[in-house]
Amino acid sequence: MSTRQERPLGLLEKYQTSKQLTHAYGNITMTALLDHESIVSQPAETFYMQCFVPALTRLIHHHAALSMVVRDKTENSIHFEQLTSIDLDKVICIRSPLSLSLLIKEQTTTEFDLDSFLPLWRITIVPQTPTSCIVSLAMHHVLGDGMSLCIVWQALLQALQTIETKPTVDKVTIVKKMHLPLPYELSNAPEMSLLWDVVPVICKSLIPKILPTSIARRLDPLSSEGWQGDFKAAVDGETHDTQIGTIHVPLDIWKPLVEASKKRGISPHAILFVTMLLAWKRLYPGQTTETTTPINCRGLCQPAVSADRVGNFVGSYTGVWTGQQLDESEKDIWKMATRYHQDLQTNKKEAAKQALFLKYLPEFPASYCDFWYDKRKNSRLGRTGGLELSDLGRFHDPEATSSSWKLKQLYFAQSAQIFTCAFGLNTISVRDELYCTYGWQKGALDEAKIGLYHDIFIGILKNVPF
Repeated sequence: MSTRQERPLGLLEKYQTSKQLTHAYGNITMTALLDHESIVSQPAETFYMQCFVPALTRLIHHHAALSMVVRDKTENSIHFEQLTSIDLDKVICIRSPLSLSLLIKEQTTTEFDLDSFLPLWRITIVPQTPTSCIVSLAMHHVLGDGMSLCIVWQALLQALQTIETKPTVDKVTIVKKMHLPLPYELSNAPEMSLLWDVVPVICKSLIPKILPTSIARRLDPLSSEGWQGDFKAAVDGETHDTQIGTIHVPLDIWKPLVEASKKRGISPHAILFVTMLLAWKRLYPGQTTETTTPINCRGLCQPAVSADRVGNFVGSYTGVWTGQQLDESEKDIWKMATRYHQDLQTNKKEAAKQALFLKYLPEFPASYCDFWYDKRKNSRLGRTGGLELSDLGRFHDPEATSSSWKLKQLYFAQSAQIFTCAFGLNTISVRDELYCTYGWQKGALDEAKIGLYHDIFIGILKNVPF
């Protein structure tokens, strides 16, 4: 198999690779339930290959990331190379029936081989009925972020709806030469101030390394007092094993909340964040936790990066919520949502700078891997803990009324991270309905307790006052 030399990995791309090198994280996935024309007149595999091979070929020719592989994964010379051809028969898997949650878990957890000559993405199709199927797109995070999954899925749906199928298809796609766009830090990302941005972070990172534990915990109480889950991490060397739950919020609940949010001048994301946090608070009353919200930074570059660029353009907004704050906030959910919305808007530019601190890690892969290992060593339960809300907002469904391909449901999910977040909620909305997955590392949480999260979450949304 031949390849073409491409550019070195950027900061976030090295960061995502180091997660696999430390066995800390799997993949990002987006899984859809689709309706299509009846296939009773031919084998299911024939039908799906006739539809998906030409559709995916179109995407490969448009998005350079889809033909990239990583080379020198454990060297400072780590870089991308472009495949000159892709055998889609090895990328598309049509398999026997499997439940939605088990499929998401499987695709989120099953790692890609960074040493192979296969693309770092795959499509798994699970036929449901003669007129429906579940399709899961799994992608290595080195290629792109959650928004990249949206970009690829929108293009895939459009291709399925517009490409004319043929009785025979060539499953081997010859890839034209394309250059991978520049990484985030070289795409006119926000600039950092050494004094105001860098020095405070460096000082905080040195606290657990140079001070006695008792003093360090007084200066950074979250490292010992913040919520980190229920059980201590397994022995060093454990690998990620993501557990997945799903939540569907129907139109009659979600649409009124979206409209009420807009009337109050805040985003639906804000009420979603509050609901996530209050549902957690019902299970873990009186506790303090850190929260993380990934930020899409394409629009924060100057000039803005194209909204349809596949890649890693992610910042991170963090906050800390005490049990007392949550008790007070629950009395007025809209007030809490408004506060969060305003804080998020005020701090978006600072959040966009967070990934840029990676340039102060002196070498790859050692410094990047130590970045993760230090979190285990310096945390009470072996992980920093906290909650993360990865909200992709509204999915723009390119539905063609004349097409037989109809998107019915869509779920975004990602791997658990064994060294950091203890609980993650991933959300996306389609035509005024909300689809959520929540994930955690096996053995980190009390599963009897977390099994209650679904009903608590829905119950809070149903009872939000208008």
